[in-house]
Amino acid sequence: MRNNPKMLGKIPIAPIHAPIKAPPISFPNATYVELDDDDVTDLIREEFDPLRLLPTCRLCKSCKKNLEEAHFDEGKKTCRTCLHIHRAYMRRKRRREQAETGGGHGGG
Repeated sequence: MRNNPKMLGKIPIAPIHAPIKAPPISFPNATYVELDDDDVTDLIREEFDPLRLLPTCRLCKSCKKNLEEAHFDEGKKTCRTCLHIHRAYMRRKRRREQAETGGGHGGG
């Protein structure tokens, strides 16, 4: 199983329907605990939760990329890079429109 190319990157897990017993211990007063299916399922969910190992990612609404939480401002659904590009585009657009209309600064 260790050298099987189909199993590369996969974690072997015992079948849930098989009862699991604690391995034999050399202590004379050792007690063995039998686990039923619900106990095994709870252990697998707690210890082998793959989402716990992944960094928290969010989907940017503009570029549709999965990015880490650090790329987003609080309360925003668009990443900082996309926001920067959008602001620069709007700035250029406003300047171009002002130049076409011959408007000045517009302020008092």
